[in-house]
Amino acid sequence: MATARADLDYYEAATALGDLESPRVPFPRGWPPRTFVLSGDRAWIGRRGTARGHRPEVDLGGWPFDPDVSRLHAVLLAIAGGWALMDPGSAGGTALNYPTARVPVDVLTPLVDGDRIHLGAWTTITLRHV
Repeated sequence: MATARADLDYYEAATALGDLESPRVPFPRGWPPRTFVLSGDRAWIGRRGTARGHRPEVDLGGWPFDPDVSRLHAVLLAIAGGWALMDPGSAGGTALNYPTARVPVDVLTPLVDGDRIHLGAWTTITLRHV
């Protein structure tokens, strides 16, 4: 299971460090958390795009959407005992347990229960095994 939320701590730290693609994006107060059940062998993270038919399993579109989340931002891949994260080259990049580690492009990074995936201007996704 993955829960996405607007994370004020990440937003403030990334803004202070100059890590945001759009540094003047206002933080969305009252953005409701979204929960996604992960199934299958992969789950794309991004925003739905009707023009090209993008339909990510973890769809971070909707209002207010995080403008720094790419249409196809990252992918979760099932591995033995859990999940791994890969950033296929998103414009803003992806961090794991920010500000600890940036995820290298096209490299599988194994995840553990409770890892926090940070992307966009304020979005944090927390993974939980159920």
